[in-house]
Amino acid sequence: MSWSALFTLANVVAFAGWAMLAILPRSKTVYSVIMYACVGLLCLAYAAMFVALFGGLADPGEWMAGPSRTSPIIRSKEYARCS
Repeated sequence: MSWSALFTLANVVAFAGWAMLAILPRSKTVYSVIMYACVGLLCLAYAAMFVALFGGLADPGEWMAGPSRTSPIIRSKEYARCS
């Protein structure tokens, strides 16, 4: 799953929580669902991304910056420009 897809998913969860706060009646059940489902899920997702990034399990540069300068596609385009 790409970083863009994870960011979109986190936004959807956050929006759902805000929508429930705005639309549904104020009750302990609604607050419990928001706190444990929305906020808890976001905390878990951000903690997993933090561990993946700083634990060396994911490479943010590849997804964020595109292909590296040493990839065969980039090298072939640079070679074509030089000749």
